[in-house]
Amino acid sequence: ETMHGSDVSPALLATKEVEAGSAGTPSSLYFYYPRDDTDVDIRGLRTATTKFIARFDPARGLSTELFDLARDPFELHNLTDPAAVQRGARDLAFALAAAEQSWAGSPALAELTGECLEAPA
Repeated sequence: ETMHGSDVSPALLATKEVEAGSAGTPSSLYFYYPRDDTDVDIRGLRTATTKFIARFDPARGLSTELFDLARDPFELHNLTDPAAVQRGARDLAFALAAAEQSWAGSPALAELTGECLEAPA
């Protein structure tokens, strides 16, 4: 049988950010885990050097994690720098828009970034 999809390993295994569109290689990978038994919905964005995860629980709101994969490849230290978290939230919001996915956590993501979240032209 034929398998559909693209090899994203160059973007994920690179030691530095891959330029968008270079040889057809994406510079990031958007991922999600569907709502589970606890009603938590997870969305995330992974690049060669960072991983941003947003969890939305209707009862508790939005929680985030941000990892610098170059310095912390085992994801042991959640970064709490507000500017970095804000950038991660903005990039995830753009990925959601590009994937044309609606998400219950989007309003909380917009609040976290403090700006209008429209994908760049």
